[in-house]
Amino acid sequence: MPSPITYQVLAGWDTTDAMTDPPFNGDYDDITADVKKITITRGKEKEAGTTLAAICDLNIWNPEGKYSPPNESSPIHDYLIPYKQIKIIANFNGTPHTIFYGFIEKYQVKPHWDIKEVMFHCLDGMDFLARTMICQDNLNLGLVM
Repeated sequence: MPSPITYQVLAGWDTTDAMTDPPFNGDYDDITADVKKITITRGKEKEAGTTLAAICDLNIWNPEGKYSPPNESSPIHDYLIPYKQIKIIANFNGTPHTIFYGFIEKYQVKPHWDIKEVMFHCLDGMDFLARTMICQDNLNLGLVM
């Protein structure tokens, strides 16, 4: 019988460059214990359409305001800025599989008194690719014009 699937959610808080892979080994990088819900959406809207960026929404338990950008007493206050890298790993039968690797686009703190959570809205690298104009140099491809 297969073992249950477990998940690990890692945030690269102390990275300074969005293009560098973080080691995900900082004191606060493993946020798995605070994650209440993971929703990942990916794919095309229609068969002939363009590939959309994968979207990951994370509902994070936040009773002390650790993940709230306005909370200056949070140990990660200085790191709660957009485009920090996020990685979600599913462990199945002892084998880890990365199921999402992207960037936190925005933080949405729930303003209700009874709801002590924050939502991370994350996008994968397709979002960066869609926002970038890619130019091709035909001379380097060996093409004869």
